[in-house]
Amino acid sequence: MSRLSTIGALLLPAIMLASATASAQYGSEYDICGAGPVFSIQVVDCDTRECADPDFVARVVSLVDFRVGGYLDPEKIPAALARVAKLGFFTHADVECINTGDGVDVRLSLVPVKRITKISFKGNKHFWDSSLAEKMSLRVGDPFDKDSVSDIEYLRSQENVIRKEYQKDGFVGTKVTIDVLPVDDFSVALRITVKEGPRVRLKDVRVQMRRAGRSRPPASDTPPVSPSAAGRQGGAVESCPVIRHSDLVSWSGVKRGSPLTEQTVTEISRALVAKLRQVGYAGVKVNPVFNEKTGVMDIEVSWDSCWLIRMFVRDEYAEGRTGFKPLESSEILDVLSFDESGIFDFSEASRGRAGIHQFYEDRGYLFSDVVLDYRARSRVAGASREEFVEGVAGRITYFVTKGGKAEIRDIRITGNKSIPKSDIIAVMSTRPYDFFGGAGAVMPGQIAIDLEKVRNLYHERGFPEMKYNGTTSVGYQVTSGTDGEGNEVIHYAGVDSAFDVAVIAETEGVYLNISIDEGLRTSVGTVLVDGNDFLSVSDVMSLIGLRKGQAFSPFLLDRGLRELARRYAREGFLNASVTLSCAGANPDVPIQECDPAKVRSEVVDLFIDVDEGYRTIVGEVFVEGAKKTRKSVILKDFPKTGDPYDVEKVSAAIRYLNNLGIFESVRVDVVGADEKPPRDRVGLVIRVREAKSKFIDIALGLEKLDSTRATDMPPAVSSILTNTVAISDITNTGFGRSLGLDLPDILMTLEVRYTDTNFLGYGKRLYLPLKYGLSFTAWDRYASFTPTYFDPNFFAKGLSFRVTPYAEYDRATKALDRIQFGAEIAISKEFVPRLFGALSFDTGVIKTRDPSQSSSYDDWRYENKLIPSLTWDGLDHPINPTKGFYAQASLSYINAVSEGNYLKYEFTGKAFFSIRNWVTFGLTARLGGSHSFSASGDLPIEERYTLGGNRGLRGFSTDGVGQYNPDGSLKLGQFQEPMYNENGEPVLDDLGNQAMKTTWYRPFGGDVVISGSFEVRFPIIRKVDLFGAAFYDFGALAETFEELNGASFRHSVGVGLRYMLAGVVPIRLDYGIILDRRCKTIDPSTGQCASKEEFGNIHFGILYTF
Repeated sequence: MSRLSTIGALLLPAIMLASATASAQYGSEYDICGAGPVFSIQVVDCDTRECADPDFVARVVSLVDFRVGGYLDPEKIPAALARVAKLGFFTHADVECINTGDGVDVRLSLVPVKRITKISFKGNKHFWDSSLAEKMSLRVGDPFDKDSVSDIEYLRSQENVIRKEYQKDGFVGTKVTIDVLPVDDFSVALRITVKEGPRVRLKDVRVQMRRAGRSRPPASDTPPVSPSAAGRQGGAVESCPVIRHSDLVSWSGVKRGSPLTEQTVTEISRALVAKLRQVGYAGVKVNPVFNEKTGVMDIEVSWDSCWLIRMFVRDEYAEGRTGFKPLESSEILDVLSFDESGIFDFSEASRGRAGIHQFYEDRGYLFSDVVLDYRARSRVAGASREEFVEGVAGRITYFVTKGGKAEIRDIRITGNKSIPKSDIIAVMSTRPYDFFGGAGAVMPGQIAIDLEKVRNLYHERGFPEMKYNGTTSVGYQVTSGTDGEGNEVIHYAGVDSAFDVAVIAETEGVYLNISIDEGLRTSVGTVLVDGNDFLSVSDVMSLIGLRKGQAFSPFLLDRGLRELARRYAREGFLNASVTLSCAGANPDVPIQECDPAKVRSEVVDLFIDVDEGYRTIVGEVFVEGAKKTRKSVILKDFPKTGDPYDVEKVSAAIRYLNNLGIFESVRVDVVGADEKPPRDRVGLVIRVREAKSKFIDIALGLEKLDSTRATDMPPAVSSILTNTVAISDITNTGFGRSLGLDLPDILMTLEVRYTDTNFLGYGKRLYLPLKYGLSFTAWDRYASFTPTYFDPNFFAKGLSFRVTPYAEYDRATKALDRIQFGAEIAISKEFVPRLFGALSFDTGVIKTRDPSQSSSYDDWRYENKLIPSLTWDGLDHPINPTKGFYAQASLSYINAVSEGNYLKYEFTGKAFFSIRNWVTFGLTARLGGSHSFSASGDLPIEERYTLGGNRGLRGFSTDGVGQYNPDGSLKLGQFQEPMYNENGEPVLDDLGNQAMKTTWYRPFGGDVVISGSFEVRFPIIRKVDLFGAAFYDFGALAETFEELNGASFRHSVGVGLRYMLAGVVPIRLDYGIILDRRCKTIDPSTGQCASKEEFGNIHFGILYTF
């Protein structure tokens, strides 16, 4: 129960007592309230801000059904006061009536609850005030009565909450006191005083093991031997496993520097006992002792005896015990129950054998075999005492033969005359073997669940007596035999289901056989509806969903009746009820004996009797707890006063508020719905608790800059790293060499973002991100400020609206340097699940430069862009997808004021699929083109398509792919300019004309693009989310599609690493190799190639998708 509901529950009895008193007074003092019409209504004793609001007062008066000119019924006064109690705004309510001769004056006395107006902290140095406040359940605005015993007890519980937070961080003896300070007659303040105790941290952890009765460990136990190897030392003599000290410390769960709490000591004992039992130790006792002066935790572990637990496994059957290898798997050890029981008798070991068999069976090893070799010291007939050294109680050995996974080659279903096999398979999770999908393994537990789904399918289709052939009445059994073809058959039978697994000889394949007895099909006869007034017969029949001649299904009938009840509830009929009766034919079942859930006749007639009751509308609506959020936001989707009370609409409104992310909780109390006699109106009290809505986030990012965007590493940095390598070389070999390192430059970005998820109380979002980037070679690589206003429900649910003014300075992420200012406006909507549409408008000014050709920027250009787009996102993960399909189409209308108008279109597709959830294959494709309405023809330079680097062809430098002639040479452009001598005078040619200088250049990007990628991703260390990748990329640029040729396409291959830091932050490292190295730079004076492309490039990024 929440804090607010607790307060309401406490206030209700007090006001109900006043109600009962009023009822008792009826006939003496309160009979005057019915003496005549109400002449006036006055609310007294309420001096709070709420009661100063005439609208609030009017709603309270309406709730108690007091109306000027109307008559009061004294018998209804207790119910009216009870409604006031349920509001939770008042501690006391009473009614006084004064006879004026012409009528009565009514005085409604309302004493407000006291509320918390301030919570302050004192003495807390370790935790911020906000951190402690978030842990508490009390909030500013909550009701609180310092004279209430229950409220004071609740206050003490909050002291314990804070005290436990300090205990978790290792503080001992922290004292917490909460004082209640009166502010005025209706409000209090809480002052929380913290006296922090000393903080205790573990400086060291020491664990010592010994056998019970010994003062120190025996000498033979001192070598650090792992549990798996222990017992095999010294030839045939087997001794207890000796655990490494580091393992004991790890098992204890504590580390150096961790805080010490009371719970820590308990957890140490529990963890060590369980782990030591798991490896065979019996009679384990743990005694942790902490030395406060030294900060050292000494853990003494004693044990009575040990059992040597061994596990061996082999893949296939062989004679005797050949082929077995030791198995060391904590996952297998977890199957055994020794850690829980501490018992090592034959019965417990046998349970372990069954658990191991189940473990392998659940993983598809249907034919696995587990042999238990159990030997206790006292039961080894004829064995000498040297077989087990002192302290060893015996040996428990499991020999596991996996036998290969049983792959389902086909699911064979017999007896299904009415429902096709495809419909049956569709409801099952078990599937035949598929190379690209699941393994198709036989897992009896899953098959049993699937058979229950199939049974429900038959019941829905009108077969209530459907059953499986081969069931048993004596519980679960597994038997084996042969079929008519001589194949081995394993029969699994239970009370309600049965199936066979037929083994295909000399293969790992099996057939899953399911035999069905459909039984009698039941159909619907006549359906009669009576008692309905608000809804028509056709409406009722449509909601029920069963018509004459259809299959009769108690499941579908029950679902239909629930739909009918929901429809009535949506229309405000809260007390509507439906009585169902039936009659059966063939065999005949009279209406008096017919049970719709059990009838088994061939034809079933249905009689539906509806009692609609009265219709309830929404009356008064109150909001509690909204301090920042505007009430219009909260009330937006709730039924309005005068609307039918729609339960589902209220639930949907609650979900909407919760999805906004600005509330910790949302609850609605209904006032007046349970009164007798019933009230035709109900009041709604919407209680919200606002969440923290303002945040400051800091994010760091790293990305490699290639040679086109960076000079070499500064000499100082390179020198430091070179010396580090040389010193390492001296340490290992005795001499050192200075290495000339050509280190890549790194773009380091820092982003600070202010977020307000409840901007101005409207439930909108405001983001103020400021991003700055620098590298080792330049301090001014990147800067941007992109404040964003986002409305997730713009005029309608699901329609989002975004406004983003922007200012960006970029000398890092693209081959072109750019400075731009502008604003973007976008609306988007999810039409159906996973299908999104968007329309954006971008306007701004921009200037660019190509640093390879010029040191100065071009003139400012003004541009407008209108971009509609359509996106289908069927990927299973936005950053690290393993399956699904993604497609996007966009069209941009570009108005470059100084250059002309353009159309730019682009199509992008991605597809991912996995083989047995191990290897993931990814395919991407991109096609882009454009059309110019201007004389210049080419797109504005910043709009041209580019390839190369992190966001395109890996292996190439950023935007390093050019356009190419059919012979593979670079397509070049040229421009001419007049030549002048050092005096500024024109230079003339041989004919006396102005001499011209020709400059050659590589065109930047292209107006059309085709590119794609194929990537294989595989696990390296799956537990830590480390994956490897191999990829092939291709792409081409040109001015038009007609100019594309075979040599236009560039190719690269490479490998990489993928790491998901904490499961959410993607880190990517790729090395791409250019397959057809060509010219990279040219001599601008001659147009000849000046340098070839590098062999390959490293691409590194944090916060970049895979």
